Amino acid sequence: MPVVLMAVMWRLYSLSWGLLAGVVILYTIMLHELAHVLMARLTGGDADDVIVWPLGGLIPVQPGPGLAAAFYASVAGPAANLLLALFCMYPLYSSGELLPLLNPFAGFTVGENDTVAQTAVRMAFVANWCVALINLLPVLPLDGGHLLRAFLGRRFSDPETRDILLRIGLAGSLIGMLAGFVLDVSGVVALSAFVLVLHIHEAVRSYQPPARDESFMGYDFSEGYTSLDRSSPDWNEAEAGDTEQQDDFARTGILERWKSRREEERQRREEEERQQEEKQMDAILEKLHTQGRDALNASELHVLDRASQRLRRRNANT
Repeated sequence: MPVVLMAVMWRLYSLSWGLLAGVVILYTIMLHELAHVLMARLTGGDADDVIVWPLGGLIPVQPGPGLAAAFYASVAGPAANLLLALFCMYPLYSSGELLPLLNPFAGFTVGENDTVAQTAVRMAFVANWCVALINLLPVLPLDGGHLLRAFLGRRFSDPETRDILLRIGLAGSLIGMLAGFVLDVSGVVALSAFVLVLHIHEAVRSYQPPARDESFMGYDFSEGYTSLDRSSPDWNEAEAGDTEQQDDFARTGILERWKSRREEERQRREEEERQQEEKQMDAILEKLHTQGRDALNASELHVLDRASQRLRRRNANT
């Protein structure tokens, strides 16, 4: 937020107008996030933390169980911004300033004779209009990405859903950066670069290969370079027999090895998530048996609903 505030001041060539824009953006984002929190609670969910950035929140709310709850909680923020933008439309339409502001790529300028009230209304419309449109893009951490994740989660497993979202985010951010450079729109470049960095970080974290030993291509450098000398007494026939395996490893393509590690990592994550979900289900079923369904919180109901849907799909396939 402070970086965006400084950028707005720079573009408007004014400290006072930049501060006014910062206040408008802050209240626009807070209304956006409060709408998410309110709808999440109305659908039986909640929100533990709210961390804002210039386009909304970086931590999604926890909607109640079911796809409808996820849909309402995701679109609540953009819907609130659209309502505010509609509220600002009438005075802008009367003064003939609305049509130029509908283009989110057009630059914002302040005229010499513009009053504070007129400028504030224009800023409020542009901020809410742009936040609503951008958040509908189907990439994380935008609201459209959270909505897409809810839809994909009903058909694919969590690792498969995460993989699809990563691919969409990486491709979309690269296309956005290219379009921003071609159209000479710095805002599109900045947004795409931010989304690209987030997705690269998530991709590295998700696809990080398992820990390997300290050796390199069969040599252990922890004892110095003596392991390179195959004539030394430490190098015996058993180690010589491993050279064939090392040659096979060297002949294997880098892409194939990467795919193999990625598949092993995906299977390991799926197994860990399955075991974790089984532990949660055991605790939830025990609580359901002893205390009743009313004692379950929103998160436990969501886990129970997801497990029930997966079981129904499995029975339908068999």
